[in-house]
Amino acid sequence: MIAAPPGASVMYKVCNLINLGMVPATIVLTLLVWKMWLIALFGTYYFGAALGASLPAIGVFLIIFFISLIIAFILTIATTWPIKKLFQKGVTYHGREHLIGGECVITSSGVDNSYGRAEVAIGGSPIIIDVVSDETFKKEDMARIVLYNKVKNTYTIETINKESGNGNILSEN
Repeated sequence: MIAAPPGASVMYKVCNLINLGMVPATIVLTLLVWKMWLIALFGTYYFGAALGASLPAIGVFLIIFFISLIIAFILTIATTWPIKKLFQKGVTYHGREHLIGGECVITSSGVDNSYGRAEVAIGGSPIIIDVVSDETFKKEDMARIVLYNKVKNTYTIETINKESGNGNILSEN
């Protein structure tokens, strides 16, 4: 379970409790509704007649509904807790400073010192990144990534034939 940030809403805490966000919503909600349905079915079968003798139908419905919701909620927590490990994301090296030294293809109409877009091919699908440069680039030019700016989340690029160093990471700018 991920600790809720300060000031988080009750709904955020409830979703976090049943591992919604760590386990796909379709799985969590399917488990919750299925368990609630089974508990309500058995509750109505075994206790419906006894409760119906002393309460109106809506009272029986509400009692069984809320009891089955609470029990199903607890059982869903117990069920999703061990399977959330199946859906944990590993560390990827497909972005940020790991791209320094790599090559990219310009996808925007041009690149200047304030804006530009480029595509980096790593294994599967390409990644679109924001790039800047003091040099002039046009669409479909090749460039080398030489610097990553964490604050602006941009990459500085240069022409490929230029000699480049190891690359640097800027933390302020």
